[in-house]
Order: sequence, then structure tokens, then C-alpha cells
Amino acid sequence: MSMSTAVSSTNLLRIACIAAIVLFPLRALTCWVGDGMFYSLGVDYALYGASAEVAARSGWPSIYNPDAITRSFAEWLSGGLDRSDPATLAAHVYHAPFLFPFFATNLLGHLGGFAAWTILNLLLYAAIVREAGSGEGETDTDRRDPIVWLAPFAFLPFLFGLYLGQVVIVMAFGLHRALRAFTEGRDWAAGCWLGVLLAKPQLGLIFVPVLLARRRWRALGGLMFVGAALAVATLILVGLDGIRGYLATARAFSGFRQVPRLVYPWDMISIRGILVQLLPASASEAQGLRAVHVLSAAMLLVLVPIWRGSWNPREPRFARQMLATMIVALLAGFHTHVHAAVLLVPPLLIALRGGQGSDPLRTLAALLFLVPTFSVALNSNLVQGAWLIIILMAGMLGSILAELARGGRPVAIIACVEPSAAAISTGGLAR
Repeated sequence: MSMSTAVSSTNLLRIACIAAIVLFPLRALTCWVGDGMFYSLGVDYALYGASAEVAARSGWPSIYNPDAITRSFAEWLSGGLDRSDPATLAAHVYHAPFLFPFFATNLLGHLGGFAAWTILNLLLYAAIVREAGSGEGETDTDRRDPIVWLAPFAFLPFLFGLYLGQVVIVMAFGLHRALRAFTEGRDWAAGCWLGVLLAKPQLGLIFVPVLLARRRWRALGGLMFVGAALAVATLILVGLDGIRGYLATARAFSGFRQVPRLVYPWDMISIRGILVQLLPASASEAQGLRAVHVLSAAMLLVLVPIWRGSWNPREPRFARQMLATMIVALLAGFHTHVHAAVLLVPPLLIALRGGQGSDPLRTLAALLFLVPTFSVALNSNLVQGAWLIIILMAGMLGSILAELARGGRPVAIIACVEPSAAAISTGGLAR
């Protein structure tokens, strides 16, 4: 590739990133105008805030009472409960200490708290991009590379997580700090930081078999310590009645297609989301769940070739192993929506340091950061955005597995060229 072609390609990437970053907020603005605040924009933050209000007004056990959460959530909506079925609209499905930050943000009011939460998440994500994209292995090219420094801000899961007011960016920061601690040889601290991912246990628990098989006892101890602390704190705060309420809520969310509308498995980026789309409508709940569980368990077996060989967090392949592990977690997780893919960013940026133009991971990263965002921004179809993320994650996983099988050398599974303007502007479908 000539110097002029490389410069032109880099400029094209910058323009595409800026366009994606601008287009998505414009789409979000139309949703806000059409639906009103917290009905779509900020809906997950409103659920967190409403749950904290319930704990403050009615006591901690009430946070696992869907009726109480729904009544509180209705106060955040301009249209009240008449918009949705109050029996199935809202629920709190996280551990009890999860709500502590939202007692503070609620002091700022609904809009003020959402603004503060958004700013906090922006700062955490900026720290992830700055720190994960720099450090050992960084080159002058990396410092100018829009895929490393600009494209992550155009990533659909990041933008959609901000839009919803989700907690996944905080989880990504925990993963980022865990990766850094592993590199510095601080396994206990790394395990504790991995505990942040237990906000969504299906994503945090993926590291238990990995750390157990690799005999990283201090890291495993840190993770288990955080998990035990969260479980004990929840039991103390909500009591046995609250635990029973939590289990009832979890059962209501654990169907295949027959789940509360809030769950909406059709735009998940997991095996469950794939099967919800592909299995015929005649498939029963039991058949769908059985297929999900069997295929998800089979997906976990991919961890074996990922982690074969020595454990060395300072080797370049370690970031790719962690990236592949998070892809497995997203695909095998039972409840994994688009925004959860922001967890790919910390290991992906580390893996891209010092990479060559021939590395297929670089091409796949550019496509992953940009194509789903354009798809949703232009066509308002989150389902197709989810499919695009699934396909690109599968490509990344295949690329990493092939590379690991060949001793860590990048394998050109696809044509490794900069994404063209046509590829970057691929349209999408809408939910």
C-alpha cells in the first residue's frame, strides 16, 4: 500500500467514525421526541433509579417486587402506566448493592441524575480507550490510528449503552482494570476487578473455569471474594423474602420467547437471540430452552483451545485470548443484548497495539466498530445491528483460534484491507 493510499484510507476512516458518532445521536433525538424521556432514551437508567426509589421508600425486600418497581418506574414516564402492561413492564434483576450509586444520582432529580450518570460513563470509557490503546507495544502508527483512538467512540454498543443509561461501560472499566492488573502480576486485584462483571453474572462467571483450569488461585480468590460479598450483602439487605422475590423474577425472565416485553430476546447477540430468530414459531418453550442450553454449553468448550499453552499476560496473545473469552461469554450468555458487546473494547484495543495492516483482527475491528452503527443509525433496526455484531464476533473468534493454532501468528482468513467507503456505509435493518 502506497503512502498516499494509506493516508487516504486513514482519512476515510476518520470521516466514517465522525459520521457514525454524529448520526447515532440524531437517531436518538428522533426517538426522544417520538417517545418521550425514559420511555426509550434512558430507560435502563430509569429502571435503576426507580428501583433505588423503591428501596428508599418501601424497604430493600421490595426491590424484587415487579409491581412495586413498575409503579415507581411509571413516575419517570410522561405517559404513566397506560402505555404498557404494568404486570410485565419493569423489574430489578441485579444484586442489591448494585443500587448504591443510584441513591446518589437520584438526589439530582431524574434528568440531572441521568446526565451525571452519562457523564460518568463517558469519562470511564474515555479512560479505557486512552489507557488500553497505549502502553507496551504501542507504536507511532497506533497513536495516529483512528481504529484505536476514534472508532471505539463510534461503536454501537457504546453509543447504545449511553442511550439506555446501561451499566455495561462500568463493567468494561472493571475488565480493563483487571487486564492491567494481570499484566502487572497483581492477580488478587485482577480477580476483584473481574468481580465488577458480576453485575451481570452470566458474563462474570465465564472466568471461573478459566482461572480454575489455569490454577490462578489468587485471581480466582479475588473474584470469589467479590461474588460472596455481593451475595451476602444482598441477603442481609433483602432477607429471605427478597431472595424468593428475586428467584421468582429470574424465572419470569428465563423463558425462550414467552418473557416480559422488557427482555426482548430478538435483538440479543447470543445463541438464544439466534435461535429465537431461526427456530419456527411452532417450537415450544421447552424445545427452545433445551436447544439454547445445549448449544451454549457446547460453545463453552471453545475455551479449551483458547487457553491451551502457557499463561503469560505480558505476551501479545493474552489480549487475544481474553477477547476470544469475552466473545464466548457473549455468545453463550443467556441474556446478552447489543450493549454488552462494549466488553470487547478493552482486550480488543490492547490486541490492536502494534498490529500490522495484514492482521485480520484490524479489519474486523474496523467493521465491528462502524458497520452496525451505520446500520442502526440509518435504518433504526436493532435486530440487524445485532446480527452484524454476531457475524463479526464470530469472524474475530475464528481468526483468533486460527492464529492460536499456528502459534500466535496472524492468519489472513479474510482479505486484510482497509474497509472501503461502501463497506463502512452498509445499511441495516430496524427493530
